[in-house]
Amino acid sequence: MAVAVKNSQGAASASPLDRPAVVSLLGAFYVLGSLGVVFKGVPVVWELLGVRIGGLAGGVVLGLAMMAAAIGLLYLGSWLLGSKPAPGVKGGVFVGSIGLVLVLLLTRWASLWAEHWAFAGTMSIPTGIGFTAGAGVVFLVALVWGFFHPWTQAQVLHLEEMGWFSTAGYKSLQGLRVRRATILGIMLLIGAGVWTLISHGTLRRGPADWRLDVPFTGVVTVTSQGDATPYLAQLPPSDKSQVRITSPGATGLAPKEFITADSYRKDVAAALSHVTFADGANKKVADALEKGEIVGVLDAVNSAIHQEILAVLNLKVFSPEVTRQLRELDQRTSMSDLSPLINEIKRQAQIAGKEKEDELRPIFDLPTAEVVVDRFVLARQVNPNVDPTKNIRVGLVEEAEFKYRQGTIVPTEDFDEEVARLRKDRKDFIEPKKEALSPASGPTTFASLTLLPSVQYTLPMVMIAGALWFSWRVVNIPAFADFLIATEAEMNKVSWTTQKRLIQDTIVVLVTVVLMSVYLFGVDQLWRVSLSWKPIGVLLIPKNQGDTNTSVDQKKW
Repeated sequence: MAVAVKNSQGAASASPLDRPAVVSLLGAFYVLGSLGVVFKGVPVVWELLGVRIGGLAGGVVLGLAMMAAAIGLLYLGSWLLGSKPAPGVKGGVFVGSIGLVLVLLLTRWASLWAEHWAFAGTMSIPTGIGFTAGAGVVFLVALVWGFFHPWTQAQVLHLEEMGWFSTAGYKSLQGLRVRRATILGIMLLIGAGVWTLISHGTLRRGPADWRLDVPFTGVVTVTSQGDATPYLAQLPPSDKSQVRITSPGATGLAPKEFITADSYRKDVAAALSHVTFADGANKKVADALEKGEIVGVLDAVNSAIHQEILAVLNLKVFSPEVTRQLRELDQRTSMSDLSPLINEIKRQAQIAGKEKEDELRPIFDLPTAEVVVDRFVLARQVNPNVDPTKNIRVGLVEEAEFKYRQGTIVPTEDFDEEVARLRKDRKDFIEPKKEALSPASGPTTFASLTLLPSVQYTLPMVMIAGALWFSWRVVNIPAFADFLIATEAEMNKVSWTTQKRLIQDTIVVLVTVVLMSVYLFGVDQLWRVSLSWKPIGVLLIPKNQGDTNTSVDQKKW
């Protein structure tokens, strides 16, 4: 007797890519990678190609490039997925994408603790990076384990079977009127929410982009050097290799653009070749460029420009009123960032005419910037030097024998030793005051992953697109669609009145309401007169009716 033996070799050699869960997870990685290419990769390539289109036109062109990349990646993903993917794959890609975003958020949450501990000095930076990476791996492993669990796959399959990821309709020719009314209602509801966000300016007050910061990449743009300038200058060049442009001058740079310190020095040298400052400022800037220390270059540039501005104000190049306004602005402007003052002088020069603008060209052509330092370097190597326990500024000195002059920054230990020495010799010694030094400070920025750019514009579009898809799919869910179809069938059984009968019934209702109003008004007046009659005296109505609406506190008793 022949026995049929099942060959299991084919099943054993099946590729892991045939499993819907594996394909779904790879698809989720593809989706997030595509978002990274569109939102991060395209703008980076745009900058590397040197494309510079300012204003609205530049934003539109960049948006079209990002849209083209998104369409191309969507087409490629559809081609890779195939025309008939296995059941559960589309739902798995959606759930897996949300899971990966959740892993990123949880990893960032863990990194906040690691950065806090590293910033406080209880953990080294390499240990903090390792802790963050380990937390990310743990969260990712937990996601993979939970995603491959049979219960999760069953829920994913059920979600897909509901039709959320399909363009096919369910009984699309039935219940059209009720379905369209439902879609319109959903769109009006979500549209009202979008209109509220736009009209109230909620999105304008929030961040321009939704970004996820990359841990341990924080840098501080030093907008105020305080008393830490010499300590910033002592840092090695590798710790201050970047600057942020505040005033672009004659370069093609943009305000708030980050460039390398070497590029900035080259731009300054190029601009210095065709501008001339008074009182030897050109030589000071050239000497600073020759030394190469970026903090010294920034200070020399700012000093040269500020010296030129003061000369302009003293020579009264502008009208007295404009000069007064510029002097007030000068008092409010920090030496670390002269861009507000430079921009205002440039605006006034443009108003005065091209001749005035050419006369003040040295102020406008030299680019200014702010040094960028790693936040940990600033916190651990720079600002500790201005701690009162280490260094102080000498206050008012009333004793000629005191070694240090007023305003001098000296180590706190040396100051205390000098005070102790003089106090030992003289009992009536007047001790100078200690003045605390101000640290370097500025905003902290991180390298980031863009989750949603230009939130003010893209979020409303995403909400409208989501509302369209949701409203279309919800009326095609079999259970809900059958309910809508049955609703329309019941409405078709209703006997609607004719236009003539509708007009007649409306007139009857309006006449009845008017008659009832007249009747109730008459009864009210009758009872008011009867009950306020003096022999009855139930209602006491004041003769001066103006007192009726008067506050109790203001009435005369």
